[in-house]
Amino acid sequence: MKEFEMIYRDDVSPTAVMLYMYLFERSGSKGYCWPSINTIAHEIKRCRTTVKKALRELERKGYLETEQQRRANGSKTSSVYRIKTPQTHW
Repeated sequence: MKEFEMIYRDDVSPTAVMLYMYLFERSGSKGYCWPSINTIAHEIKRCRTTVKKALRELERKGYLETEQQRRANGSKTSSVYRIKTPQTHW
């Protein structure tokens, strides 16, 4: 697919590519989605540690932005992921 052409050519691990595609498919028109680490790990059949590593890789490479959401009391809740499509990434 044209949407993934750049990530295929970049030096990105296969798991990070799979995760990018997973998040891309779940993001809305503005590129946001918020699945939990557990949900991602279950659906792409990888352990939580591998998912977290792939998320960091995508952030480092500029394919993804992560924003930690917080409850009113300040405790952490889900993360919101913003997928950077070719239009926003390059």
